[in-house]
Amino acid sequence: MRFLSYGDDGLKLVLNECTYQELVRFTKYVNDVAPGRLQITKINSTRKDALVKYLVELLKQDKNVVAIAKKLTSTPISRFLYTSIVWERTAFETEFVMQKFGVKFSKPEGNRYGINEEYLGGILSLILRATRSSSQFYITDELDILTMDRKIISLMKILLPIPDDYELLGVNTPAKTEFTYSNEEQVFNFISVASEMLKNNLVEFGKTGEKPLAKSLNILKASTRHQ
Repeated sequence: MRFLSYGDDGLKLVLNECTYQELVRFTKYVNDVAPGRLQITKINSTRKDALVKYLVELLKQDKNVVAIAKKLTSTPISRFLYTSIVWERTAFETEFVMQKFGVKFSKPEGNRYGINEEYLGGILSLILRATRSSSQFYITDELDILTMDRKIISLMKILLPIPDDYELLGVNTPAKTEFTYSNEEQVFNFISVASEMLKNNLVEFGKTGEKPLAKSLNILKASTRHQ
């Protein structure tokens, strides 16, 4: 098993980015899947900084991470869901998973028109089932998926083995081809211009804050076209 390397400071950074409630859920889960590894008797009343300290001490020891990882991936369904959701950022249709593994999950109850969420149980208790029903009074698509909270995904990357194809591997001798194309100079120019635009707040993003607007990309392309 190979794991991402964090170090004490890296672990603290990842853990501190979580909310107190997310850390409590994660701590309880670790304590449940690997009892005796974490010596906290009253998790709910433990302060966030103390939880972070406990978890850093626990997770910086390779033997603990390996033991928890083995437990996490000890069943076909837990191995499939955790590995796929964490490393591939994939959500799954609940019906697909239930049929694939011959299991049944109870449906969340709650707001008829909004999204209802409920955590699964046991070894899958960090997996979230999210549902939304369609209605003639509230027109929307139906939803029924298995997923995980974004911050919990970051925490799980500490505990799950790295997939074999996760990292790009360099080659000593490229395979022989009839033609080759090298574009390093243009790539570096593009990065340089993009960096300056970002530094000077010249890149505008859409409503989600994730994708640059087309006009910003057009300016970037025009700025690097003849360099």
